[in-house]
Amino acid sequence: MSQKLVFDVGSPALAARLLADPEFARGAVVQSYFADFEVYNRLVTLVEGREVYVTGDMDTDIGFLRVYDTASAAYDEDALRITIAGSRSGKESAFEKRVRQRAFSSIPSSPRGNRVVMCDPSSPVAPLFEHYNGHSAGCDPRRRKAALELANPNARKLVLSISSYDYLADRIVAAGGDQFERGEVVRTERKAAIPSDFERELLMNRFQNKQKSIPREELLRLSAAADNEPTEVSHPLSAREPFSKLKTSVAGRHVVIVAGTINDPDTMDLLRLANAVFEGGALSITMIVPYYGYSTMERKAKFGEAIKAKIRARLLSSVPRCPMGNRIVMCDLHAEAMPGCFEAGLKPVHLYCGKVIVQRLAAESRDWVLASADINRIKWVESMAKDGGVDTAYTLKVRKDGETRVVGQVGDVGGRAVRMFDDIIRTGGSAIGAAGGYLNPPKDGEVQPKGATSVDMIATHGAMPGGALAKLKASGNFRQIIVTDTHPRAVQLAAEFPEFLRVESVADIIVDHLTGRGFFATRTLG
Repeated sequence: MSQKLVFDVGSPALAARLLADPEFARGAVVQSYFADFEVYNRLVTLVEGREVYVTGDMDTDIGFLRVYDTASAAYDEDALRITIAGSRSGKESAFEKRVRQRAFSSIPSSPRGNRVVMCDPSSPVAPLFEHYNGHSAGCDPRRRKAALELANPNARKLVLSISSYDYLADRIVAAGGDQFERGEVVRTERKAAIPSDFERELLMNRFQNKQKSIPREELLRLSAAADNEPTEVSHPLSAREPFSKLKTSVAGRHVVIVAGTINDPDTMDLLRLANAVFEGGALSITMIVPYYGYSTMERKAKFGEAIKAKIRARLLSSVPRCPMGNRIVMCDLHAEAMPGCFEAGLKPVHLYCGKVIVQRLAAESRDWVLASADINRIKWVESMAKDGGVDTAYTLKVRKDGETRVVGQVGDVGGRAVRMFDDIIRTGGSAIGAAGGYLNPPKDGEVQPKGATSVDMIATHGAMPGGALAKLKASGNFRQIIVTDTHPRAVQLAAEFPEFLRVESVADIIVDHLTGRGFFATRTLG
């Protein structure tokens, strides 16, 4: 019989206790950070048909999600049985325990079932097993009946938000007039925390792979700085755990939660708030997630890779269904098939905000060319250009040794202003290369075509971690960067680069969807 595999993602002491038994063997798991510090996960050891144990630190949001992601990947790789061995030294509230149980229940049951162990890794006492299989139980029928009796179709929708998205919730309420009411959430102060050795090691690997080395003292300073500035998404070392509770009653209300999965702590804030709204007796929950993190990890290129976009959809689907349903509204998803990943009755809605932004710009002037920054966005660009009444152009790029080079171009941009479109700006390296191609097109034999007079960059999501925006400006290839306020980083940077960065709000687009005055108002039902 094959040995049981132990994948340690943050609790080496607990893993060591299991590995002391010859029945267990260590499984290799790769974890690393991308430029905006989304975490890549891959189970290198084959798990098909084997029992899997996942050990990790459950005292922090980041530790919890590392465990959740690895266990979900093990299920997707056909593990025979999944046991989550969670290390927790702090006291867990009853509410936190319910949130955790619902989250783990969203991982489908493996052939021999799933189970969770919570214990102190330093204690020799046998831990208590908690068994979860399938999804959590639905709403209690008595509670459902009571909530429906409170239904008032003319009541204003209650808008709540996590701290990172307070600005967008306020804009939605302002744009919606008397159809929305701003609700209050009580939060504890976000305090700086010292990152674990495990998180520090991951970050060190990230910088060392880029031929950079940062002393541990500097990492601690960066961690403290980011915790005190929650909208700064420059690294993932935060271990903050702000507990939220509802100050405004949600009983019998249609509740809108404005949040984003821009990092792991914000993802957990959203999960906690949605669970609290359900337990408070809401009629329905609409989660507005303008920026869906991990949207670029929507497929598997190698065996064992965690499809993080799908796993995050599974996590958000763990929120119990309210009497009149749960919905999630997302903007310009990187992969348009993503809505099919949501489960347990969570209804997904995909809003195309980039199209509306292009139409706004076209209303100001049509004397410009809408260009593609990436070959994968050609169909989007064609559709948006048609609606906006502007011309189009495309570029073909190749990436080699980390650099982007333009090798071909379709469309005449000579002597004209160009506005490139992509769904997201991260480090900006690819955009800089594409803009250079429009300003200085590659030669066609002996002929050097005339380049564009200027290039602007349009993107729905302006993640732009660290000094990405300064890098775009310093390149000299762009006249202006135009993004929306789906990501709080863009709102923060707008004050630092008022002339170079233009931020358009998506609040009215979201309000149009929530009220039906945008899509349905222009159509007559026969």
